[in-house]
Amino acid sequence: MTLLERFIEVNGWSTSRKTVLLMGITLPAHLLGWAVLYAANVDPRVVDMVIVHRVVAFGAVVLVVCLMAGASMALAGREGRWTGYLVALLYGAYVIIVIQTAGNWSTPFFAWYPIGVITLTLWFDERIGIFTFLLGLFWLGLIGALQWGGVLPYAPAIIDRTMDSQQTVSWAGGVLAPILLFFAFCFLLSLLVLASRRLQNDQLREAREKVERSARVIGRYVPSQVAERILSGEHDEDFRPVRTRLTVFFSDLEGFTTIAEELDPESLEKMLNEYFSEMTRIADQQGGTVDELSGDAILVFFGAPTATTDKDHALRAARMALEMQRAVEALNRRWSRSGIDASFRVRMGINTGVVTVGTFGSSGRMKYGVLGRHVNLAARLQSTCEPGQVLLSHATWLLIRDEMECRPRGEAVLKGIARPVKLYELGEPQPRSRPMAAVSPQPHTLPSGEPESSPPPHPPPILQ
Repeated sequence: MTLLERFIEVNGWSTSRKTVLLMGITLPAHLLGWAVLYAANVDPRVVDMVIVHRVVAFGAVVLVVCLMAGASMALAGREGRWTGYLVALLYGAYVIIVIQTAGNWSTPFFAWYPIGVITLTLWFDERIGIFTFLLGLFWLGLIGALQWGGVLPYAPAIIDRTMDSQQTVSWAGGVLAPILLFFAFCFLLSLLVLASRRLQNDQLREAREKVERSARVIGRYVPSQVAERILSGEHDEDFRPVRTRLTVFFSDLEGFTTIAEELDPESLEKMLNEYFSEMTRIADQQGGTVDELSGDAILVFFGAPTATTDKDHALRAARMALEMQRAVEALNRRWSRSGIDASFRVRMGINTGVVTVGTFGSSGRMKYGVLGRHVNLAARLQSTCEPGQVLLSHATWLLIRDEMECRPRGEAVLKGIARPVKLYELGEPQPRSRPMAAVSPQPHTLPSGEPESSPPPHPPPILQ
């Protein structure tokens, strides 16, 4: 595992574990700074070491308390979010005390405050960072006001206020060591955060590409409308079986068994793939839900999972059927030009009625589809009609008769249907005629300027 991957893993830790790690890094850093400070033998005429001892002792207590609080929560397996706020509260107080004792406006320790705020924001989250920022502003403002008012002394730990007294190893070590360590840690943390964001963006892009590929694969085996709703996160309960009124389309190829026996497998595969691709494209274009592509049969229904009106469902099914018949003729011409000595002829049936639609199957494998008597009726209409034709039931005819040409084909007794069924053959849509506006005849003017006499009206045609 790379450092970046390790950081991403750590970034997902609980707040308590982050507190333990942060304090585990901070405590040795402070110990190093304090060791440099005491090893330099600070001149007591420059710095009040009594105050320094007290500040160092307070800092040690703060670090140990935060470390123990985080460890207790982490060992218990708890989030311990309050430990992050505890670090901001106690360690922030320690930083403010260091700044105040060394002089708010003259000490380089002031850099400790913004570095600490950025560190806690990057390490924990923005809410703890905002809390730390506002808390620090409050304490700095309050201490500054008390110093200006003479209530608190300014820089009580600094005895010698001359600039030359700060040019010592002890001063540089005591001041720069913790600041530089914190700055280095904060800088490394920032680099890791930016790098991890880039890595996560790359992973997110790869995941999005996988989802898109999965959507395309799912769309090949599941109706497109259902696939879209599943991928959008809609619950399975939306597809529970319900009774509703749909328009059902069923088609079948004439003599497919004979064609399959006579053609070589490659030509048959080419024809079937192109046929089903074109048929499903047309169905999707008309908003139909492709239920089955079984053998050479196609089952499509309109009105679920998205619905408009019964008339719209029936009209779209009828337009789809006519477009499919035209597409089959075009496919036959294409196959003939490519040397395939076979053609498809399709029978189609359309019926409208109340069916059961939803998901059916087992807990491990489900299928979205339709069941019911009216589905069977659409299949029986298909088996009755002539190849290249589309038969409608009376219920569908009632919905589309004003906009589509439909020719009565009498009644038929269909297998599994108790009563005789009225049949209608679907034709091309009827052109809508618009009434001509009444126009007053105007006399035609000859070049000489004289009006031409109106010719005698033609007699009406005699209907045979």
